Amino acid sequence: MPDVDLNLGMPSRHIPQGRSYTNIVFEPTSNLLVAASLVQTQFSSYDEEGIEMWSPDGNLHLLYLAL
Repeated sequence: MPDVDLNLGMPSRHIPQGRSYTNIVFEPTSNLLVAASLVQTQFSSYDEEGIEMWSPDGNLHLLYLAL
């Protein structure tokens, strides 16, 4: 298999996605890697007319998961 690194405890391949993950865990019963990144961002919710309905009181942290 091209581009597979066999020098670690588990075979791996680097796939650049432009995102850094803050947490990565291997789930052995399903043989999946689960990665999550915590991202600070500004967020507001708007209605159909474009009127702001909700915005956070402080910083909002979004969690992105990848399997």
